[in-house]
Amino acid sequence: HERVRHMIEADTAIRGPENIDPRIGDDDSGTLLISDWGAHAARAPISAARRDAPSHALRASGIYILRSDAFSCHVACGPNGQQGICGHAHNDKLSVVILLKGQPILVDSGTFCYSADIALRNGFRSTAMHNTIVVDGREQNPFKDWRMLKDHAHAHCVVWKDSEDKTFFLGEHSGYREFGVTHRRTIQLDKHRRRLVFLDEMKGEGAHVYDFHLHFAPGLTREKLRLKANRVLLPEGEIIFQEDILPRLLDTVYSTIYGRQVPNLTLHLQARVVGDWRLPWELLT
Repeated sequence: HERVRHMIEADTAIRGPENIDPRIGDDDSGTLLISDWGAHAARAPISAARRDAPSHALRASGIYILRSDAFSCHVACGPNGQQGICGHAHNDKLSVVILLKGQPILVDSGTFCYSADIALRNGFRSTAMHNTIVVDGREQNPFKDWRMLKDHAHAHCVVWKDSEDKTFFLGEHSGYREFGVTHRRTIQLDKHRRRLVFLDEMKGEGAHVYDFHLHFAPGLTREKLRLKANRVLLPEGEIIFQEDILPRLLDTVYSTIYGRQVPNLTLHLQARVVGDWRLPWELLT
């Protein structure tokens, strides 16, 4: 009963008031049925700290949620699943899933399939299909087994602070350490000014190619998104980069449920850099 109660607490924290699953990692469109036994466990009091706090740090799974009345931002920054077995994991370290005013804006691209098409499976769980940064066209965790993804990146949260006014997250992973690069992502949610401020820092030596991706929810078509120099204009807000950054929109695909995919748009920018690289950006409404 205690374990089921904790499971329900975690699921409630992740889904939030919108009751939307960010779909981090594999998704085979399964269904969870809570029996009378499970319902009995669910009736046990849920801790006030988890129920009342708008933001949550689920440290064991590495899911961090920055939440306000305007935003819900989920960050994937933890181990690759099942206490070392590493099943059902994706190359999504430091990737974010964002809702703006209850509507999905940036999404996880999904799963689509397993053993029926290994190339497609690896494509959907690749670093490039998540809202994070690819270094030199390589994966955060190398693909060696279609079932498991060994935890090479060792993503972890360095700083987590939550207050009435702001929530602050700093995480990093070392999936590219053999190429001399560490990725750090800082996120600060200003709850009153309704801003999500990001800073990506690539610490490294030598020359590297960095590919940055943001995958938009499929409902955000070219008619609803406008790319204006260094800004992306959204129906309810905008994403802003520094003035010398000129991203582009790509036509990509998103898996709505297991076995189905639909068109969506992805923002992409590429930088060829020697030494360290910093990319500040923000989302506001």
